[in-house]
Amino acid sequence: MVQGNQKNYLKFIQHNIEKKIDNIYFEDTIAKAILFRAGEKVYGVKPNAIGDMRYITLPYSLALLNLITDNQLDLYKIWKEQNISEEIKSVLYTIMIALESFIKDSAPGGLYGEWAKKEDCWLKIKNHNFDFDITSLKLDLIDKKNKSQRTVLTESDFDKQRIIENNKIIKSIPIETWKEIERWGRETKLLTDFQQNIAFTLASKIRTKQNLQVSEIEKGLLLIEKVIEYAPEILARIDDILENEKPLLEIEIIART
Repeated sequence: MVQGNQKNYLKFIQHNIEKKIDNIYFEDTIAKAILFRAGEKVYGVKPNAIGDMRYITLPYSLALLNLITDNQLDLYKIWKEQNISEEIKSVLYTIMIALESFIKDSAPGGLYGEWAKKEDCWLKIKNHNFDFDITSLKLDLIDKKNKSQRTVLTESDFDKQRIIENNKIIKSIPIETWKEIERWGRETKLLTDFQQNIAFTLASKIRTKQNLQVSEIEKGLLLIEKVIEYAPEILARIDDILENEKPLLEIEIIART
């Protein structure tokens, strides 16, 4: 039933929010959003739209697609590809054309919007024999025989991934920038001696390609936050520094070969 934003939101909260949200719930939710957005594009916009009832036709079409595929649409595949297949687009297009016409023909008095809000509208759609051909969706459905075991990430997994990502952030900042942060902190007195030493240590370890300790990564992120607040121009110069480093890196590679 298409009952408007507020009522639909309340129903979503009541029936779709898990007590404990994990990565699988997150991935599936994003996949559904991708499916919906892709469906909007398939429906089109005037003058090339299927009709003038996208806000009605699309939600019902997605619900019907879920029904006729027995809730077996592979959301994980959509999540991984961040898109839906051409086969899904084609089937969804066919469904939307049929439903657009069906809803208009079945609406009492031609009141499409009011009719779409009623449960009777959905029941009529569910019980109608549309006979859609979904054989092309074979690769878009969950393979029950070779069902991949999706791993639920633990807090420990998230912590490890967070450390890896933060490590990349710290190492993406050029050595010269860390040295400049140290000088800036010393001259402005906005960094303590300890924070200046952290900037120096990070520059040294990045130059010598040493592994960073978790504590050093965390303290480095705090330094970046302080620079963003008081001297963002230091970070703004990173692109120029990296651009100047490219020729030197190319020379070094040629020398090695």
